[in-house]
Amino acid sequence: MSGHHNQMHQENTKRRMLSPKIAALLILVLIALIISVRVYEVLSTPYYEEENNFFTDRALKSLPHDHPPIKSGVMYVGIHSAIVVSTPLETIIPELIILPDPSSIYRVINKEDLDLREGYLILVNPDVSYEIPDDLDLSLISNQQSSAIRIELANFQLRRSILAPLDKMMTDYVAHSNSRSVIIVSAFRTLATQRTMRARHGVLAAHPGYSEHHTGLALDFGIISGGSQSTFRGTGATSWITENSHIYGFILRYPANKTTITKTPYEPWHFRYIGLPHSTIVTERGWAFEEYINALREHTIDNPLIEEVDGVIYMIYFTTDDTILIPVLAEFEISGNNVDGFIVTIVQERMED
Repeated sequence: MSGHHNQMHQENTKRRMLSPKIAALLILVLIALIISVRVYEVLSTPYYEEENNFFTDRALKSLPHDHPPIKSGVMYVGIHSAIVVSTPLETIIPELIILPDPSSIYRVINKEDLDLREGYLILVNPDVSYEIPDDLDLSLISNQQSSAIRIELANFQLRRSILAPLDKMMTDYVAHSNSRSVIIVSAFRTLATQRTMRARHGVLAAHPGYSEHHTGLALDFGIISGGSQSTFRGTGATSWITENSHIYGFILRYPANKTTITKTPYEPWHFRYIGLPHSTIVTERGWAFEEYINALREHTIDNPLIEEVDGVIYMIYFTTDDTILIPVLAEFEISGNNVDGFIVTIVQERMED
């Protein structure tokens, strides 16, 4: 009996020793179950953290129709590996958090926050009018005028942002030609100024409201020599400007072989700023600006135009979407086309020399 008693005592002791281990195991299983449920909830349902403005890419695709409008500045975060970043999840299981690839984080820009009339790619021609914004950022050319730029009148204005590339172009032209004979004879025009031009020049001047000069992105060159002024023809030494203006973001706006498209006579003196890479694309393809704007409508976000200009690879596409997604780390520009949508230009890569 004593031996049997000792055996039972040993078995009971083993059971008591196993009980804490079983309890610990059960607790671990329970914790694992809780974590699994939490991970499943995060990965299987749209997640939006209002305070920190994070959206999962699942949420982007499954927002309810009655969801409040997405505000500008909200970032969408794509799911990488297993976990999407979120504060609650980070609190529960921080060791499992996997930070998203920066290329998966997007800035969301609402169309309602943009203006079709803003940007360098706005189209203005005899069929498309332009309403001058009240806040158009103009500056006197003389404010940033170097010795390379000559202007006919001291009150000439252009958009502030294009004065630097204009100055660079004219400085390089003077260095190339050793001449300062090129002068700016027209720049930004108000509606009143355009009415005067139309009354003075008739059909040779655009109708008020239909002139590129209203944009602050267009200018006319002339030639001054020996105290007398003549027409800029883009020939001889001045052909350098016509051939190289695209390097600085400008294009010859009304080429001789595109009058049926532009519906404007050949004007070798009229240059328009549309910015890089667009100016080089237009020039190298021999397009009128109208042709470029039309061509871009075929390039949506699913079929973007990819172009390499001066060692930089650009992605360009047209959109009419209510929201525009931009990689948060990307260099980009968005321009209205002044007609029916927006053109997004994103720097994809800067190639090393």
